[in-house]
Amino acid sequence: MKLKSNIYIKALEIGYSAGDTGVSLKKMLQNLCDLKYEFSDDLFKEWFYRNFEHKLRQRLLNNPSNDVSVIEDNKNLILSSESLFQYLEYVELKEARKNSKSAKTQSFIAIGIAIISLFATIFITAIDKTQKVSVEYLPEHIEKSIEQYMKNQLETNKLLIEIKSKQDSVINTMKYKPEIKK
Repeated sequence: MKLKSNIYIKALEIGYSAGDTGVSLKKMLQNLCDLKYEFSDDLFKEWFYRNFEHKLRQRLLNNPSNDVSVIEDNKNLILSSESLFQYLEYVELKEARKNSKSAKTQSFIAIGIAIISLFATIFITAIDKTQKVSVEYLPEHIEKSIEQYMKNQLETNKLLIEIKSKQDSVINTMKYKPEIKK
């Protein structure tokens, strides 16, 4: 059973779906009642007028003695910019949580495949008796590997020195030619 979302988030969703045409308080209350939400009309009405824009908004918020008439309850109002951004942040958070769960699931699958591959390699190696490793040749193999590593390291160092030399040359050229900007 899926839980109902928060009534205010649902109201923001309805307001967002209405777009520029807006939604009236009366229609909002009807939609929420149809969705079986329970709430206090007075509290929701106050929240609605704080989060939806209309031409009397400033006067109503600044003067609490003003009561919103039934005529105002039937006017279509749009989400205030602050409420719109709050709703969009909520939607992005939901999407991020969904993506996080998906990434977590995919990482578990990848780890499972890696473990299966490891065991398959061990199993295949254990079964393959034709591939015998001689301990006698191991020190010689290690020695050759170290020699090859040293050769590769020397080549890398030579290339790095050459690159550094070219870089210094370019920097010096830029210093002596003021028309070239750094």
